Amino acid sequence: MYSKVITPLDGSELARRALPHAKLVAAAFSIPIELVRAVDGGAQDAMQYLARVRDDLRAEGFAATTTALSGQAGSAVVDWAGADPDALVVMSTHGRGGIARLALGSVADRVLHTVSNPVLIVRAGIPEPDAIIRTVVAPLDGSPLAELSLPHAAGLAAACGADVELLRVTTSTDGYRDRLGDSGRGRTAFGGSAEDLAREFAQADDEAAETYLDRMRRRMALDYPDAGRVRTLHLQDEDPARAIIQRTAHGSSVVVMATHGRGGIGRMVLGSVTDQVLRYANAPVLVVRRHDVPGAVGTEARTSEGFSADFGNAAARPA
Repeated sequence: MYSKVITPLDGSELARRALPHAKLVAAAFSIPIELVRAVDGGAQDAMQYLARVRDDLRAEGFAATTTALSGQAGSAVVDWAGADPDALVVMSTHGRGGIARLALGSVADRVLHTVSNPVLIVRAGIPEPDAIIRTVVAPLDGSPLAELSLPHAAGLAAACGADVELLRVTTSTDGYRDRLGDSGRGRTAFGGSAEDLAREFAQADDEAAETYLDRMRRRMALDYPDAGRVRTLHLQDEDPARAIIQRTAHGSSVVVMATHGRGGIGRMVLGSVTDQVLRYANAPVLVVRRHDVPGAVGTEARTSEGFSADFGNAAARPA
């Protein structure tokens, strides 16, 4: 599935925090690790550093190489990784400070926004991985775009012997009631009480979510039979990002989410959800771009099937 793991290093301990995850993926897929660094001045010291890390990896049994890149670090990594679309980039971030400032200065920010390859982002605050990944969590919002994460989730689960968890988050009755206003009292512009409408919308979302998740589970069984056990989970929460973050709080998992591609991280498939998950999840996040999947370039995402998508027609929404 992946040809190699590309791990940019800048000599900092923070950047090295990506290495345990790079090793885990490389071991699972039996692929090499390529350590890269953009150099200008001090090139000799930089390459000596990479050589030491490479030798340590080789001593552990990994096929590891080093590559010196020229030019501005972020652009150099993007261009180098882009030459091999099947390469997986694994790199660290500062974490809770947000993705405006990442572990390698502006490098990871640049890579995450523009590289065409899938990128595994490792937040600095998360624990080092166990010997195995137990769960690959794939949040879905009902759109074809979000579903482009499924081949990556299935491949990672198959290689690691992990379960796939298809996760759908919908708005609760309380969430709809708050958005309808009046705290559930009185009539609304939709012709019913806020309480009744909130309950109706939430129930419609529940039914659609269960139907959708069951269809995705059956699709996974047909399309990716090697993925192992596929389970589904439907949660109610007004904040999808919070639900995903809480679900990954105990570690031993990887989150896989899809984006529109070169449009950047400002608009992810789940709105601001991916951004929040990258900032706060206690698990690495594999960010998949739309054109990572053959035939997916022309796919257009439907509006997320939630409160903001079609407020007045929740009950009529298709699964």
